[in-house]
Amino acid sequence: MKQGMKRILRFAVLMILAGAVATAGATAADKATAATAADTAAATATTPGTVPIGVADTADTAATDVPDGARNIYVGDIITLEITSEDFSDFSDISAAALAEAFEDFEIVELTESPEGFLLSLRTFVPGTYTARLGNKEIVIDVKSTLDDLDREGIFEGGTHVAPPGFSFPWRILFYVAAGILAASGGFILVGIVKKKRAKAPSPYHVFLRRSGELDAGADNYLVDLTLYFKEYLESLYQFRIIGKTSFEILAELVGIEALSPMLPEIGSWLTEGDRLKFTGVDVAPEEQQAHYKRLLTLVGGIDALEAGAA
Repeated sequence: MKQGMKRILRFAVLMILAGAVATAGATAADKATAATAADTAAATATTPGTVPIGVADTADTAATDVPDGARNIYVGDIITLEITSEDFSDFSDISAAALAEAFEDFEIVELTESPEGFLLSLRTFVPGTYTARLGNKEIVIDVKSTLDDLDREGIFEGGTHVAPPGFSFPWRILFYVAAGILAASGGFILVGIVKKKRAKAPSPYHVFLRRSGELDAGADNYLVDLTLYFKEYLESLYQFRIIGKTSFEILAELVGIEALSPMLPEIGSWLTEGDRLKFTGVDVAPEEQQAHYKRLLTLVGGIDALEAGAA
């Protein structure tokens, strides 16, 4: 059975017979408007596949036989009723609320109002014979079950063969793989962070050794740069500013540092010797520059030893 096929039930006018109500159906594609003749006793739908419906004046009505070419109405089928003013002696009592109340046993799919009347589409999923009173008329709709058409008196027996399951993507395996990749990535990141934290920054002493060792002994500003690196070394150790100060001013700053007291004479001697080599205007032999550099290495090594002992 094809659920969803639309059935157009057409109200006819002036049925003289005492019990003329019929069950009817229509095809899903056709939803045409039937023409009603005012001077006839019964109305016939003009669109192929529709079925004429009888409407009685009394409550004791009976369903007529389904005409040739029509089919039964089954659960889930959409039933379309066209209700016009010509079908009732007093159409003022017919309203959307009255239609909803009359067909309360059905699911109203669509209700459209026009100057000529109403177009009502409804359905139900419960088989049975339904009676709806609308004004002074009564409508009987017989809804059948698809099981009623099965011509079988015995018991339905199922097969013993178990159907194999269809393809199912292994989402659980994918989840475990993704979780493993995520955990491994997190582990690598964590190890990298720990290594970075454990990696100590080079000490001021090692920074001085590296930078002073990279100087070109034959450069004109060799002694100037050597003195600058020594000042930066002292600044990084004791957090004070001596760059730009004279040797005398530097010694005045260092006097206040108790840890450097044993090294002050040697520091003052080296600074004074450096001033002589830099500012007298005489050429300094490479051997003299190297001797000045080695003396500074010994001085800085002694300061570092003092700091290590104090720590």
